[in-house]
Amino acid sequence: MPVTGQAQTLAPRIVGLNARSVADVRRDQFFQYTATFTFVTGLETFAVNITVLNDAHFMCVSTSYANSLEVSTALAGGAGGPVAILNGGGIVQITDGHGRLLSNAAVPVTCLFGTAREPFVWPFTHWFRANGFIGLQVTGAGATMAAGVLRLVFNGFKVPPSALPSS
Repeated sequence: MPVTGQAQTLAPRIVGLNARSVADVRRDQFFQYTATFTFVTGLETFAVNITVLNDAHFMCVSTSYANSLEVSTALAGGAGGPVAILNGGGIVQITDGHGRLLSNAAVPVTCLFGTAREPFVWPFTHWFRANGFIGLQVTGAGATMAAGVLRLVFNGFKVPPSALPSS
């Protein structure tokens, strides 16, 4: 039988983070930031900064992608589900508003972005500050992306600075 106080003593402590301030947000709203990449040869590399609006911070909770070349095999004259493009169509590396890399190497789009029906839910939310940016470097997956369009979507919440409790 568990001891009542045992769960509290075994719970991990977060040092240097005032988790209560984020949990006490008084007002927020669902919001999405997107970036669209149009490929000609499929081998292009793009470097884009998505500017986080100055009215609110952005807390990213999930990401998804859409690829114009991933179509239903029924539409392509066959039967079955959608045709997937290798790596979702590209390789991506994300940086935050301070220029910090969010991975040590570029990874396939499908490692960090899910489909619209099944978005990739981030294991930990990430806070992008107002007036900051979400940096993206995207490289096409090759000839399979020729004449294709790749859209990356960041799903989350806008949190106005005034909505945070004072510390």
